[in-house]
Order: sequence, then structure tokens, then C-alpha cells
Amino acid sequence: MIHGTPSPTLLSVFPYFECALFSRSYISAERASPGNIVVGSEVWVEDPAVVWIDGEVFQISGNQVYVHTTNGNTVVANLSKVFPKDTEAPPAGVDDMTKLSYLHEPGVLQNLATRYELNEIYTYTGNILIAVNPFQRLPHLYDMHMMAQYKGATLGELSPHVFAVADSAYRAMINEGKSNSILVSGESGAGKTETTKMLMRYLAYLGGRSGTEGRTVEQQVLESNPVLEAFGNAKTVRNNNSSRFGKFVEIQFDKNGRISGAAIRTYLLEKSRVCQIYDPERNYHCFYLLCAAPHQVTYQTDHFLDKNKDYVVAEHQALLQASKCSFVSGLFPPLPDETSKASKFSSIGSRFKLQLQALTETLNCTQPHFIRCVKPNNVLKPAVFENFNVIQQLRCGGVIEVIRISCAGYPTRKTFCEFLLRFDLLAPKVLDGNYDDKIACQKILDKIGLKGYQVGKTKLFLRAGQMAQLDARRAEILGKAAKVIQRQIRTYIARKYFLMLRKKSIRLQARWRGRMAYKFYKHVQRVSAVLKIQKNLRCCFARKSFCILRSSAVTLQTGIRAMLARNEFRLRKKTKAAACIQAQWRCYKDYSYYKKLQKATLTSQCAWRQRLARKVIRQLRMAAKETGALKEAKDKLEKRVEELTWRLQLEKRLRIDLEETKSQEISKLQDMLHAMQVQAKEDKSMLIKEYEAAQKAIKDAPPSIKETHVFVQDTEKLETLTAEVEHLKALLLIEKQETDAAKKENAEIQVRYNELVKKVEDSETKIEQLQDTTQRLKEKVSNLESENQVLRQQAVSMAPTTRALMTRSKSTLFPQTSENNNILSEGTKLELDLSSVLPNPQDTETEENPQKSLNEKQQEYQDLLIKCISGDLGFSNSRPIAACLTYKCLLHWRSFEVERTSIFDRIIQAIGSAIVFQDSTEVLSYWLSNTSTLLLLLQRTLKARGAGSYPIHRRRSSTSSFGRMSQGLRGSPRSTRLSFFSGRTAGGLSDLRQVEARYPALLFKQQLTAFLEKIYGMIRDNLKKEIAPLLRLVIQAPRTSHASLVKGNRSQANAMAQQALITHWRGIVKILTNYLKTLKDNYVPPFLVRKVFTQIFSFINVQLFNSLLLRRECCSFSNGEFLKAGLAELEHWCRDATEEYAGSSWDELKYVRQAVRFLVLHQKPKKTLKELTHDLFPVLSIQQLYRICTMYWDDQYGTQSVPSEVILSMRIMMTEDSKSAISTFLLDDDSSIPFSVDDISKSLTEIDIADVDPPPLIRQNSGFAFLTQRKE
Repeated sequence: MIHGTPSPTLLSVFPYFECALFSRSYISAERASPGNIVVGSEVWVEDPAVVWIDGEVFQISGNQVYVHTTNGNTVVANLSKVFPKDTEAPPAGVDDMTKLSYLHEPGVLQNLATRYELNEIYTYTGNILIAVNPFQRLPHLYDMHMMAQYKGATLGELSPHVFAVADSAYRAMINEGKSNSILVSGESGAGKTETTKMLMRYLAYLGGRSGTEGRTVEQQVLESNPVLEAFGNAKTVRNNNSSRFGKFVEIQFDKNGRISGAAIRTYLLEKSRVCQIYDPERNYHCFYLLCAAPHQVTYQTDHFLDKNKDYVVAEHQALLQASKCSFVSGLFPPLPDETSKASKFSSIGSRFKLQLQALTETLNCTQPHFIRCVKPNNVLKPAVFENFNVIQQLRCGGVIEVIRISCAGYPTRKTFCEFLLRFDLLAPKVLDGNYDDKIACQKILDKIGLKGYQVGKTKLFLRAGQMAQLDARRAEILGKAAKVIQRQIRTYIARKYFLMLRKKSIRLQARWRGRMAYKFYKHVQRVSAVLKIQKNLRCCFARKSFCILRSSAVTLQTGIRAMLARNEFRLRKKTKAAACIQAQWRCYKDYSYYKKLQKATLTSQCAWRQRLARKVIRQLRMAAKETGALKEAKDKLEKRVEELTWRLQLEKRLRIDLEETKSQEISKLQDMLHAMQVQAKEDKSMLIKEYEAAQKAIKDAPPSIKETHVFVQDTEKLETLTAEVEHLKALLLIEKQETDAAKKENAEIQVRYNELVKKVEDSETKIEQLQDTTQRLKEKVSNLESENQVLRQQAVSMAPTTRALMTRSKSTLFPQTSENNNILSEGTKLELDLSSVLPNPQDTETEENPQKSLNEKQQEYQDLLIKCISGDLGFSNSRPIAACLTYKCLLHWRSFEVERTSIFDRIIQAIGSAIVFQDSTEVLSYWLSNTSTLLLLLQRTLKARGAGSYPIHRRRSSTSSFGRMSQGLRGSPRSTRLSFFSGRTAGGLSDLRQVEARYPALLFKQQLTAFLEKIYGMIRDNLKKEIAPLLRLVIQAPRTSHASLVKGNRSQANAMAQQALITHWRGIVKILTNYLKTLKDNYVPPFLVRKVFTQIFSFINVQLFNSLLLRRECCSFSNGEFLKAGLAELEHWCRDATEEYAGSSWDELKYVRQAVRFLVLHQKPKKTLKELTHDLFPVLSIQQLYRICTMYWDDQYGTQSVPSEVILSMRIMMTEDSKSAISTFLLDDDSSIPFSVDDISKSLTEIDIADVDPPPLIRQNSGFAFLTQRKE
């Protein structure tokens, strides 16, 4: 409130309200009439149990209506007490009850019950917010993210919420400069206190200011509430913490909308409320006993002031004023003298009346906002909605009065599109004309003769009862259409049945005639078959007798021939077996001889090689223990190489000799095998001759004696051969055992031989390593020689280190030990002419410029560097010139190793001045590329003091030549070490050597990291700001003219609407493309580009998903199709941007993608909970899935959401899972920096800074000659 003072005040009023019983009254304007209630209409009738129950009219007799209710009963009611039911009401209810088609008691009650069942506890009734107490904690409705959503939102833009009322009051106070009030009313236990706390939390969020002792004003107000409750609260049968005060909270704001103060006032209620304790009430407060002597009065609203006429006792008041408690004494301030006499005769009722008058005067000066708290049940349990209890509160709280007032005007308000969607069939010819939606609505209403309506800019206003008349006419038209459809359908069904019957009759006749023909054909076929069977049977008998006779003859012949063949086969088999046995025995003897010879050869070879290997190992061990100078080591190594080469040649010669021996042995064995084969052939020919002679003798002998003689001869041979075979088997077994033992011994020898070969190979590897070491030492010597030339040229320009080098002797460069002497003189022939590196002392004495002039010259170089990098130097082969130039100069000036320097602060100031108040993406991208490159170079170059030394691989033994070389280098001054490696630091990033950084360098690295994160955040936030307005435009599909849809141009209208929406999506894509081009043009590392777009897509996901879950008009089928088309544009952009720059951006849209998938999903009523949670939408939580299922509505086909049992299962899961119940269904936007310096270092590739061209201003200065020297 602005009282002529510079501080407006927002008043939040929370008076106590007790439910009282008023006489029942109905909203007559919404009652049914014979014109709008017909048979088949769905209506509401009174019910003693649930107040109102719905049913269907099946008979109308005068003013009596017969209704079949949904609970199975039949009710007869008066026509005046019957109300029409909206059959097309949304299944999840409406968020503003003024949007109800039928604004009456049962409609309001059903809407509240439906929303309460879905945990939607807030509902608007015009400008009144109805809050139904859930009797459970719903933290997700009151967290910081939810407050951020409602901040600045227009009332009604988002779902109903107490934050929306508070924000509306706050904005009205700020914009209009007038005090506002929020009146929270309701009976005991309705949730007024909790609502008050939420309002105060939100107001503190909007205008919070830290108070004294670190406490905010909101905290101080809330902390005072328990004190007041201790004086004024009590447990009653209706509330566990019933307030016994009416509270008036005043929060004061300054010009800037910040909280400047607060005050809490209490208003005494009548004392009769606590005059007696009723079971199960716990206590009543003694405060009222101290203020008056209460008497037994029955609680009534009648004669409220008369029964509170007892006077305030002055002694009691004086006693309380003298209390040591400041709070108690402050409640009874001393009155002025002129009023003390009058106050002696003032009663509690009169004081209460004065308080109410003052309160009314205060409220009349404010702009009011109303919140009506409703207690859904008296058992104080969640998910219990008692219709009788709620309707009494709505009647007593003025909600029904607001509805009655609304009904007296224009209670039904429909947009033109909604009206045409519902009542276009009342006048279909009107829509054939080229009318817009407004004119089409007027023509429909004029055609049916409706009077008294009003047409607004966007909505149509209907009086009470007119909606029922329109629905009755609509139902009549639909009924007639249904009868026509039924008549046509029945005709179609009858004709279809007749045609089917005729078709079946024809088919039956055809089948019967075919059956008769089939029987005649079967008879003829059977006669023919009998004749054929007889003929074939006789033929079969004759053939069977012939086959038996032929078979007997063949069997006899076969037996005789087989006997003769078996006898011949046995003879040949025995002869062949004897020959094979003889051949195997001879072969085995030769093989045994060969194996023994091979065993002896391998044994001698292994022994000789073992001897050679041991000698090589001894020599290598002796070489490893060598502690001589580098030249001696080199000579010995050469000798070793020669010796090993000789040994290798010897080994080769031995191998050649072995091969020759082996080939000779093989040739001998081949000759022996050939001889054995010749002998076998001769034996075979002898056997053949013997066999032929035996056959001839058999033929010449008489028959009886021949057979017996052959049998006896064969038997003797068989016994002889059998004995020989057994002997050969025994010999073969012995030879096998010996062979196995030889093989085992040979395997052991082979293992030892392999070990020796491996040792020889290891020795060869070590020799190669020593050779590589020698080669590296030679290269380092050549680098030192080239370094001498560089030092000669830079001796003048390196002012800070010149005098330091002058004071050092030549011996400090390399300590003069015997080892170093060997290294410098003998090993590598290193000649460091320090006289050419260090300035001549005589020349120094004659120098004209002192040290101060050198410092001034260095300051001049730094100024020139800062001047150059402050501008845009551009890029050289995709590398930022400023970063490479800065790094080279700092490294050359040894700025990383000094304890004090100002160059780092000047570089940071140059970068900061370049990006301060900078909204240009080009500039920010340029500096993001430079800072990331410079930070990468520092990350891989600098190391803290005490960290590991240069990454040089050394042998463990410090007595080796290379170890002595490393010790010598480590013992040299730091400047010399830097010069030693400066030849390579000017090369690629892979050649960089680490430098021990001092505190200024490490601090510079941290500051550079902070600037990198800041620039990254600025680019990301700028991109968010550019796409945020377009996201608000694409969240909801544009509306199209209904007339254009019904005229057959639906596809064209949808195409136009979709084109309008796609334009916004393409605007987002264009912004993303421009940013990507800018980042790529400035060669920002792809790693940072991926992080930017990943967070941007996450921001898009959060904004779109939260808007879907907060705005019911967005959760429609058509909106899902439009969002799907827009997401396809983003997917196409990700493909064009490639994975290198887009990364996982598309995956960040997983929540909104699944939400859109639900909106466009067909056959939702057939889906089960398992399919929804596991198969279709696994990413969405139960809270999110529950929210979108209850918010969904199909504006295109009128389909329903998921089944009610699925919704119930979700509610049970949310109740059982306490953790999920606490979590919010909204998403949070992550604005953190999603990377570290190590992540950047790992992601970026090597950078070659050797051939980066310096700018002309630098190139022309002789002090920066080191930048071009490497290149020259």
C-alpha cells in the first residue's frame, strides 16, 4: 500500500474462518428444463450419501424425471432439482471452473474431486484459488525450481498454484503502486497455515533481503509463528493444530520491490470456542481464561456480539501489563488517560468489533486476492474426498455464491474454435460460406434462435441454461442422425444376410450334385479295379514261383564260388602279412639307428651353443660394470659388437656345417632306404617264385595227396611266422620305450637351447640400446654446439640473465669431475666455448647502458607484446597467433621461473578488457580459442616446484655414461638447462619440456582457467538468451480457423500452421548454425564446441519438457505432432553438424522426445503400466509419466488417455515409494561448467607452434628475433 510514503506495502491477510451451516440454495439458472432434458440425457441428481450422483434419464412424466444412476439405483426427482451433465468434459477436469460447460454445484464438485484424485490440489474459480488440503507432503510443488517457473508468469498461463496468486499480487503492487491483499480462508484443518507459509516463502523469494543476524524477514516471521501458536492453538476434533487467532500478516516492500519489514497482528475469536473440552480434544488455552471469565454458551453464529458482552477487567489487564514476558506485556499496552475511563466498560465483543472495522478499512484500501482452503475429509487422511463435507465448505465459503453471481451473467464462456468444434453440426451450411470463426458462431446461434448471448473478441459468452439448450438441440440432431444411421445399417445387414443365405443355398446344391456324381464315378472305378486286380494277381503268382526257382539256383552257385574264393583269399593274406612284417622290421632298425645319430648331433650342438652363450653373458656383464669414460665405453662397445659379430658368423658357420652334416646324413639314410627297398623287391620276387613253384608242385601232385601236403606246409609256415611276429612285437615295444626316453631328453635339451637363444637375443637388444644411447648423446652434443651459436646471438638481448651468467664461472655449467672431463673431451668431443656464450667482462665494463636500461628494454618488449595481443591477430594454419606468440615470449623470457613479474597481470588485464561487457560472439569465440590454446600449452609445460624432473629415461645405475651425463646436466644452472632444451621447445607440442613454475606462473594459470570458464559461460548464456523467445513460441501449436477445417481444407490449414511453427524451429536452427560457424571460424576446440551445444540442447529439453508438464493446453495430440516435426529439424541439424561438434546433443533431448512420443502415441487405452514404464518410456519417472498421462487431451480425434487402472497403479507406486514421492516431476537446467582443465588437455591434439608467423610489428623488432630464428 502506498500511503504517500516511498515504500509500497503488500498486505497478506489470513483471517480465520469457521464453517457454519447455511440453508441450502440452488443455482436456479442452471437447473434443468423440459426443453433441455430428454430421454437418454445424462444428468446429476441428489443423493443422500454422495450429495450428487450422475445417471441417465429413461423416462419423463411431467415434472418428474426417472433416472438410472451409476450405482445401479433408480431415482425419481423433480425436474427443477435435476442438472445436466457435461459428457464431453475433460477426463482430468479443468483448471478454471469458469471453463465448465455447465457451471453448477455437481459440476464444480465433480471437477474438484477429479483433480484431487490426480493430486491437482489447486483450481481456479475466476480470480479465486481453491486449495484442497492433500494431507500429505508434496515438496515438488514448492521447490525453488517451481518458484522460478511461476516468477513473472501471467495468472492462468500455468497450472493453478498459490505461487501464481502471490506473483500476481506482487506484480500488481510493483506495476500499479497500490497495496494488495491476499485473503486465505477456510475451516479448521483446511491448510490455511501451510498456505500462509508458502505465500511468505514465495514473497521472500521475489523480494527477499537479509535481515539482522543473518536471518531473512521471512525467517523471522515464520519463527514467530510457533510463539503465536503456543498462545492460541489447540487440538480439536477437527484439527490437530487448530488456530485460535485470526492472523493478519503485513509485509512491507521498498521502491525496488525488496522486503523492508513485516508485522503480524492477531484478532481474538469468541471465547465460547474454548469454554469446554470435548473428547478427544487435548486442551484449551488458558489465555482466554485470563482475558475473561468464560461461561457456558452453545456455539452459534446467531447473537455473536451479544454473548461476548462481558467486560475486560482492568486489574487483569494491569496484571498482564506487568508481565516480565515482553510478548505478553506488549499485547496490553497502557491506554491514554482520556480513554482509560471508557475502556473500563468495553467488552470483548466491542473490541472485536473495533478490530474488524479497522481490518475492513485496511482491506478496502487494497486490491484483494482470494484463496479458499478446503478440507476434503474429517479423518485428516490423504486421498479421501468427502463430497458432503466439501460441498458444505464451498457453500459457506462463498464459492457457490460466486458461481451464482457468474450464472446471473454469462457463466459459459467458449472460444470460437471450441464452440464450432462442439456445435458445428447445428448449422453445417453456415460453414460452407467463407466466414471466419466469429461470424460462423453468430450465424449458428441466430439460426437456432438463441437470444441474450454476447460475442467478445476471442470468446462467446452464453447465459445460464443456454449451453443446455444447445446441447439438447445437438443431442436431438445426433439422435436423428443415429436413427438414420441405424436404419441404413439394419437395411445393409438384412441385405447382406439375404445375399449370404442365397450364396450358401447355391453352394449347397452344387455340393450335393457333385456328391452324386462322385458316387457314380466311384462305382465305375471299383468295377474296373476288380478286373485289374484279378489280372495282376494271377501274374504275380506265376512270377513268384519262377523267382523261387531262380533264387535257389543262384544261391547254390554263390556258395560254391564263395568257398573257392575264401580259400584263395586266406592264402594271399598270409603271404602279404609275412612280407609286411619283414619290411616293418627292417625299417624300424634303420629308423632307430637314425634317431641315435640325431640325438648325438643335437647334444653336441646344444653343448657348444651353451658354451658360447655363457661366454657372451660373461662379456655382457663385464660390459655393464664398465665405469670408464665415454670413449672407452664406445671402444669396448665396438669391440663387443665385432666380437658378437664374429660369434654370430661362427654360429652361422656352425649352422651351415650342421646343415651340411644333416644333408649328408639324410643322403646316407636315403641310400640305405633305397637299398632296403631293392632288398624288399628282391625278397618279394623270391616269395613270388616260391609261391609259383608251390602252385606248380600242387598241380603236379595227385589230388588227395596235394591237398593234404599244402595244408601241412601252410601250417608250418604260419607257426613260424607267428613266432617271428611275437618276437618282433617284443623288440618293437623295447624300441618304443627307448624312443620315448630319447624324445623326453631331446625336449629338455630343446628347452635349454631356447633359453640360451633368448638370452642371446636379449644381449643383442641391450647392444642395440647402447648403440641408440650413443647416437642420442651424439645428437645432444650437436644440439649443444648449435646452442652455442644461439647464445652468442642472444647474449645482448637476454639482459635479465646476462649479469647472472657473468658472475658464474665456467665450471658451474658442467662440474669439473673426472667423469665430466671424460664426457667433454673423450666421449663426445664436446667443446663448449663459454667465452663465446658469456659476454666478455671487459666488454661489460665498457657497456654504456646499466642494468636499469636493460630492465627498461625488457619493459618495452612487454609493452609491445601486450599491444599486439590486445588486437585481433587472427590465426595461422588454424592456430591462434596471440596464444602461440604469448607462450613463446613467456618461455623465452623465462617468466615462468621468476618470483616476481608483472607480465602475467598485464596479459590477464588485456584479456579482461577485451571481453568485458562483450556480447559479440565473434570476439568471445576468438578469445575462447586463444585462452584454451594458451592454457593447453601451460598445462603441458608448467609443473610445480618439487615435482618430477624432465622426462628423460635413465638407467638405474648412476655409474653409466648416460647417467653421468644426466647428473652433469642436473648439476648445471637452470638457465643452462633451459638453453640445453630450447632447441626443442620451439618445435611441436610433443617436444615441450616441463618447466618448474613459480607462484606467479601458477597463479596466472589459475586466472587463465577462470577466464576460459567465464568466456565459455558467456557464449553459452548468450545462445540461451537468443533461443529462449523462440522456445516460448514453439511450445504450443498455432490455432487454425475451424471453418477452414470443416470445409475440406484441413490438410492445407494444417500445412499452413505447421509452416508457421517450422519457421520458428528453423529460426532456432539458424541461430545454432550461426554459432557453430562462428566457433569453427575461430578454431575453437571441438571439445568445447560439443560441451556448448550439449548444454544448449539440455536447456531446450528442460524448457520444452517443463512447459508440457505445466501447461495443459500444450499436452495435446496436435501439439505433439508439431513438436515432433520441430525435433526432427534439430535432429537434422545434429547430423549436419557431425558428431565432432554436436557430440551427444541429440541424446540430451531424451525427456522431451519421450514426452512427445507419448502425445502422438496411438491406442493409449490399450497400453499397460509395464509397457509404458519399461518398453515405451523408460527414461520418464513415475511422477513425470503420471503427470503427462493426466494432463493429456486429444484435440484432434477425441481419444482418451491411458486406462484408469494404470493411473491408479501409478498413484500407488508414488505413495509406496517415499523417495519418488519427494522428487519433483520438473527438470532442472544445469548451468555449471561441465569440464576441467585436465579434460581439455586430454581432448586436444598436439599443437605445432614452430612455424606460427608473428605479426609485422613484432617481426620488425630485433628483440623478438628468437621468434623467427628457428624458422630461418
